[in-house]
Amino acid sequence: MYKAVGAALFGVLCFGGNAGAQDLFEIKQLDAGHPVETMEKIHFGSQGKAALLAAGRDQDGAKHFSIFDVAGGNEAILHFTMPEDMLFFDTAKLDGKATSVMFLSSEGVSHFNTESGQIELLVPVQSIFRQSFNPRLNKADFSKDLNGDGLADVLLPDFDGYRLLLGKEGGGFEPEQLLNMQVEMRLGAGTPRYSTFPYYQFDANFDDRDDIVFHQDHSFIVFPQEADGSFESEPVIIPFELPVTGNSYKEQVRADERYADQTNLENSTFREIDDINGDGIIDIVTTTDIAKGVFNRTLEFHYYYGKDEGGKLTFSGEADTDIVMKGFSTRNEHIDFGTDGKKDFVAGAANLGIGKIIGIFLSGSTSVDVNFYEQGDNGRYTEKPTYKKKVSVAFNLSSGQSSIPVVEMGDFNGDGSKDLVVSKKEKELQFFMATPDSKNMFARKAVKVKVPLPKNGEFVDALDLNEDGKDDLAFYFNRLNGNADKVNRITLMMAK
Repeated sequence: MYKAVGAALFGVLCFGGNAGAQDLFEIKQLDAGHPVETMEKIHFGSQGKAALLAAGRDQDGAKHFSIFDVAGGNEAILHFTMPEDMLFFDTAKLDGKATSVMFLSSEGVSHFNTESGQIELLVPVQSIFRQSFNPRLNKADFSKDLNGDGLADVLLPDFDGYRLLLGKEGGGFEPEQLLNMQVEMRLGAGTPRYSTFPYYQFDANFDDRDDIVFHQDHSFIVFPQEADGSFESEPVIIPFELPVTGNSYKEQVRADERYADQTNLENSTFREIDDINGDGIIDIVTTTDIAKGVFNRTLEFHYYYGKDEGGKLTFSGEADTDIVMKGFSTRNEHIDFGTDGKKDFVAGAANLGIGKIIGIFLSGSTSVDVNFYEQGDNGRYTEKPTYKKKVSVAFNLSSGQSSIPVVEMGDFNGDGSKDLVVSKKEKELQFFMATPDSKNMFARKAVKVKVPLPKNGEFVDALDLNEDGKDDLAFYFNRLNGNADKVNRITLMMAK
C-alpha cells in the first residue's frame, strides 16, 4: 500500500537564482482522488505515526476521507466515506496514541475502525442534533480529552443539559453524566433555533486540574474536575463585569436595538478566551468596533488578564493592555513569535477611502498592511506595530471573486522563532526568515519559491507534518481556481 515518492517528488527547489531556496524545501504532490475541503495532521496506527487527514465532498455530495503517510507515496494509504446519516465528524485519540475519525448521528457516536474497515457505533447518546442528514461536511467539537488522562471523552448538548461520557482505559466509556448547563432557544419569526455557549478547558479554581468551563454573557459556568478525573454535575459561577455585549440572544438583541443608527457605532464584544500572557491563568480579549461614517473605522483590542486572588479567578474592570488599529481589520491571530510563551498579535488592516475604492475599480486590487505587535515582558503590547508587511488583495469585478494572499507564520528552519511567508499573486511564495538577534523581526531579503498557489491563502497551513522540529507547508485547491486537475490535489512543501 505504501508507494515510493517517484514522480511526486519534484526534488530540491532552486528558482530565480535564489541560493537559499534550494536549502529549504522539497515538494511533493498528493492525489486525494476527491475534492479537498479541509485537512489536518493526525497520528495513525498503533505507533501513532504522523500522518495527514484530508476530507471533502465530490460533485454528488459524497463525503470522502483520505489518510496519507507524509513520508510515503503520493496516494492515500486509507480511504473511506462518511455515511449519509452521520451529521458531523471529529478527530480524537481513543487510545491515547492513534487518531480516530469520529462521527455523530442522532443515534450516538461512531468511529471508523481501521482494522475492520467499517464505521462502528461506539456509544449511544442523545443530543439536540436530531436530524438525519447534513449536506455539508462539518467538523464539530464533541470528542476530546477533557480530564487529561490521554483518552478521548464525549461532551454533547441536549435539551436537559450536557451529556458527558468519560473514556475508560482499555476502551469504552464510563456511565453517562448530565451536567447542569442549558442550551439557549432563539425565536425568529416563530421558528425555534437552539444554540450553545462555547466551552473551554482551563484551571478555574487553581487546584492544578483543568475544569469544563462555559462562557455565558459575563460569567464563567465552571464544572470542576475532581481528583479521580470526574467532574461535578452542578456548576460554580464565576462572574466578571466587563464593558462588552454578552453572547446570549438577549444581550445581542439589546445591542442591535442600541446600535440601529450605523452612522455612529461603537460596539464591544468578546473575541477570545485564552492564556495570552503565558502565566498559566486564563485571560479575556474583547474587541471594540468604532464606526463614525462609512470610511472612518477603528478597531480596538482590549486585554483583561486573569488573576489568582486567594484561589479565586478575578479580572480587573480596566484593560491591562490594548491594541488600536485604524481602518478595516482582516484576518487576525494571536501567535507566539518566539519561545517566551507569550502570545503576540498579527492582523491585516486596510483604510478604505474614496481613492482606494476608485483604485480597486481601475486596477482590480488593493493593498493591505499586515501589522505585527510583540508582547513585552510586562504583558503589554507595543503601541505601534513592531513590523509591517504590505500585501495585495486582487478582485475580479466580473465574477465577484477575490484572491486572498498567503500570510502564514512557521518555524521553517528549526531555530525556535517564527518565520513569515507571504505570496506574490498565485505563483510565488516569499519567505522572510526571523532574525531574533537583530533590530528587525525578519530578514529584509526574501527566499523565493515559485509554486502554483490557491486563490484563497487560508487554504495554506504551516504545520510540522513529520515532527522533525521544522514547520512544513500544506495546501489544497478548490473549484474556484478554475483548474479541474488541481481540485483533488494537495501540495506538500517539506522543510529540509
